[in-house]
Amino acid sequence: MFDRWPLIKSLGACIIGAGTPAFIFLLILILSVFIDGIGNPEKLSSILTYFSSFSAFFAFTYIFVCTLLPMIFIGLPVQALLQKYHQTGYWVHAICSVVGGALASLFLFPSLPLAGFCAAIGFTAGSVAWLIRRPDRDVAKALP
Repeated sequence: MFDRWPLIKSLGACIIGAGTPAFIFLLILILSVFIDGIGNPEKLSSILTYFSSFSAFFAFTYIFVCTLLPMIFIGLPVQALLQKYHQTGYWVHAICSVVGGALASLFLFPSLPLAGFCAAIGFTAGSVAWLIRRPDRDVAKALP
């Protein structure tokens, strides 16, 4: 019978992995906009208002979806292929995430600076997903 737990764990790792760079980007955006008001208690309400605004939600959702879809449709099959050939180390997955992020951005939005940004997002998302999923622990079960 097909064991569904690794697939469920992989999907959860993709969701959390895609949310991590989106959240980091949102924090960087907020800090860059309100950098002079961080220590000022009077500016705290404007920072919190922006954080809960629609534009912050849109930025988070856009990066989250643009990261999650390639992770599910490209990353999961690549992870299964790597696991089939017993290539489950961290650096193999990190390099595949960087290359996948850059190629996905070049395919969707052909821009070299954006490819570098998406490669960093791919590295972050892939690293978090690998730390959650830990495919290296499943190799012993996969051996015949």
